[in-house]
Amino acid sequence: RSFVDSAAPPLTVSHYEVIAFDSDGNVSNADMDDGFRGVVLPPLEVSATDGEYANSVRVAWVSQAGAVGFVVSRTNLATTQSAILDTTEASAQEYFDNTALLGVRYRYCVTALDPLGRLSVPACDEGGIDLVAPMNVAASDSTYDDRIQVTWEDPSGLADGYYIRRDGAPIDTAASSKRTYNDYDASPNGTHTYCVVAFNDNGGASAAG
Repeated sequence: RSFVDSAAPPLTVSHYEVIAFDSDGNVSNADMDDGFRGVVLPPLEVSATDGEYANSVRVAWVSQAGAVGFVVSRTNLATTQSAILDTTEASAQEYFDNTALLGVRYRYCVTALDPLGRLSVPACDEGGIDLVAPMNVAASDSTYDDRIQVTWEDPSGLADGYYIRRDGAPIDTAASSKRTYNDYDASPNGTHTYCVVAFNDNGGASAAG
């Protein structure tokens, strides 16, 4: 069920009520909501990267008809501090935030500009520099006589691979589909500490899990 109000004035909040009735003249209680008509269509498919780049966050979007430019803004999710990062031309489809800080999550929003400088509603996505660190890293204890098996979990699914570290030193990499690594070179009868670091092909890396 829907109704399109093409006569609503732009940027003016209107109050709408929907009431059901039957052929006998009985009516229901009203369900209601407020809404307003925009002046330019917002961008589509706004996305912000999560650890894909080592020193920046890429914000991308798809434009719709009528926009003459876009305003890119950022909100620190921890402090709620917001800032406008850039105003782009109509042909722009991406923006790289080179001022994002390690360990900070942001909400990036893109709004479209019309020829009079009026804004669309924002379209947003969360992003940051850091990949999610692998979780529940575990190394076997005397389970095997020829190796130590390391296992981990990665619920994000954003990594392109994993660095395996033994006692703080890198020893190998594992493919993004792997959640198990067998270390056949570990010295027997010795205790070792293992860490797993997620990485991305563009240079991003997580904290050690």
